[in-house]
Amino acid sequence: MLKDIRRRTRKHHSSEEKIASCLKGCVAKTASPSAVGAKGSGRTESPRELAVRFTDTRRYFVSEARVYRVLKTQDLITSPAFVVIKAANEFHEKTTRPNQLWQTDFTHLKVIGWRWFCLSTILDDYSRYVVAWRLCPTMKASDVTATLEDALVASGCDRATVVQQPRPLCDNGSSYISGELANWLAD
Repeated sequence: MLKDIRRRTRKHHSSEEKIASCLKGCVAKTASPSAVGAKGSGRTESPRELAVRFTDTRRYFVSEARVYRVLKTQDLITSPAFVVIKAANEFHEKTTRPNQLWQTDFTHLKVIGWRWFCLSTILDDYSRYVVAWRLCPTMKASDVTATLEDALVASGCDRATVVQQPRPLCDNGSSYISGELANWLAD
């Protein structure tokens, strides 16, 4: 069995090398000084286009992923230009008391034999306590405001004189960035 794996691995590497040499030729043919793409070569064809052309001309199927991998290992293509933002280990503004920051989001739940529901939850960041939750048929801003009202009542923030209301932390879902919710929060 080990011999079989080694044989397949050798065969895979030799086919990668053959593909690499053929692709180098394809890349050299498509290079033009006005185009932008591969490192220094000015390649205009994407890995997908090269895979299609290779398959058509050589009568041997090569996937787009393999073309990209071969071009990358041969240093014929650069990685896409994008900024990588790494997540921090902890939130940069730590909460120091309850009801300072509330995390809110929707979770989709399917009740088998019935329908889909959206569970709207509000979690206190400091205590990690679920302040309020509501099972909603939709993900509208009115569902968010109803859950926030429930949380204000449950936490007592609606009755007490509060210097600073709890700040909501959420993703940019449509119900959270709506004008209706912005107006409700402003009041």
